[in-house]
Amino acid sequence: MSVKFYVTRISVGVICLAFLSPLVSSARENSLTGGMSVSYDYNTRSKDKIADDPATSVDESLQNGDRNYRSITITPLVKFISRSERDSLELRSAPGLKYDIRESETNWDYDLYAGADRFFTKAWQIRLSDSYVKTDYFQTSFSGNQGATDSGENVVTSGSDELSPDLGRRRYWTNTLSLFSDYTYWEDSLFQVGVNYVALRNDDTGVNGYDDYDRYTLSLRNEHRFTSIWKTITDLSFVRGNLIQLTSP
Repeated sequence: MSVKFYVTRISVGVICLAFLSPLVSSARENSLTGGMSVSYDYNTRSKDKIADDPATSVDESLQNGDRNYRSITITPLVKFISRSERDSLELRSAPGLKYDIRESETNWDYDLYAGADRFFTKAWQIRLSDSYVKTDYFQTSFSGNQGATDSGENVVTSGSDELSPDLGRRRYWTNTLSLFSDYTYWEDSLFQVGVNYVALRNDDTGVNGYDDYDRYTLSLRNEHRFTSIWKTITDLSFVRGNLIQLTSP
């Protein structure tokens, strides 16, 4: 567990030291918000009973019956925001205690976020953020080696519309680190340079497991205001990914 939180702890420390060194003359506005939510997750999947096909190595009769997923999650929320005229800091933590009713198992979900921005001059701003999410997701179709994307969406490689006997619930975690530099050179006109790093790790690894990856993105953006009714926006990005593809021997 300590390894998975390593990047997040380092990022929070960098944000606090680099962006929010307290100034005696600066006035700050601080707010602390807390709350709690209780959610019930229910997914039902059923299919007609089928007989075992002796021509295959899989016992299809074991796929009969209902496959339901039911869980209860208790999620406390704590959010701290600190602002001044030149900078701001936001820290948010929403860990969730999830109880799987069907499997009688308990897991912890995590949703952590740290973000800060600072104006070093009137025209130049730096923004840094880091988020860590650990959860599971529901996949409506399963075929081959698939994994959760960084946004939690499903990756489907098969065109079949049939329900899979596999529930598709897989636990994974993502860590997203972003750094942006904005320079306003004219009214409503700016140059922006950004760097983004995303790490995805699935708990279900090994043969016939899910794919892990690291993704790096370098982005450039220009917004230029010519007149009150004419503005151009140009975006350029370079993406490089390192995919760890898991295949059968």
